[in-house]
Amino acid sequence: MPHHILATTTASISELKKNPMATVAAGEGFPVAVLNRNEPAFYCIPAAVYESCSRNWRTPSSTTSLTSVGTSRRSR
Repeated sequence: MPHHILATTTASISELKKNPMATVAAGEGFPVAVLNRNEPAFYCIPAAVYESCSRNWRTPSSTTSLTSVGTSRRSR
């Protein structure tokens, strides 16, 4: 099944385990798609990018949390 990979840099989970900081650095400040059996499993981003993005997320007391967003996506 084809997958859209939303990053220009990819790494395997094995590569991430061997050297996590090198995996983050390979993205040069942009997301790195981490693949499991050639399918995107998750995206690895630098802390500064995560912190910048998190300013725009809703607080846990709101009706939509990050957990519920992830759960609803998996159920599709």
